[in-house]
Amino acid sequence: AGEFTGPVAYLKSDGTTFAEGATGRLWIEDEELNPISVIEGSAPTATGQIAVDRVLADDESISVGDQVTVLGSGGQFPATVVGITEFGSKGAIDGNGTVSIGSADIFNWLNSGKVEYTELHLRGSATQQELVDAAAPLAPNGFIVQTGADFLDDKRAEASSFGRILKIGLQVFAILA
Repeated sequence: AGEFTGPVAYLKSDGTTFAEGATGRLWIEDEELNPISVIEGSAPTATGQIAVDRVLADDESISVGDQVTVLGSGGQFPATVVGITEFGSKGAIDGNGTVSIGSADIFNWLNSGKVEYTELHLRGSATQQELVDAAAPLAPNGFIVQTGADFLDDKRAEASSFGRILKIGLQVFAILA
């Protein structure tokens, strides 16, 4: 499965935006390769469907069935929220919110129609290390080939470091106040 991400936000009917800095993320249809799980509703599988992480859904009062306008580098797009997601025990895989977008829309919404991936996830009958060994020589320079366990550890560390930075920033503001 391929992975692709890009910045997104939402447009309100009054022309203002919210959830700026959220990440639009290609929904990976293979459940064994997708680190994100649906906890309410369903995955985005058709044109105009998205799923939103539970933190963003709670913070912005977004529910399954809501009609929203997603802003991406390709323009503004009407969408229906069909699912609420989470990343393991964390609400989101991305620090400012995760918007899962199906393959029917993601490249048009976030990459001017150009199909390309930032990561590839593999599975097969071989061990994870055998897959890493087979894929490593094929990866372009600058790309990292790692096991699923290492990938998840890295993503958890990224999510935790964002939380620590946010906590320190809030503590500084509290001290100043």
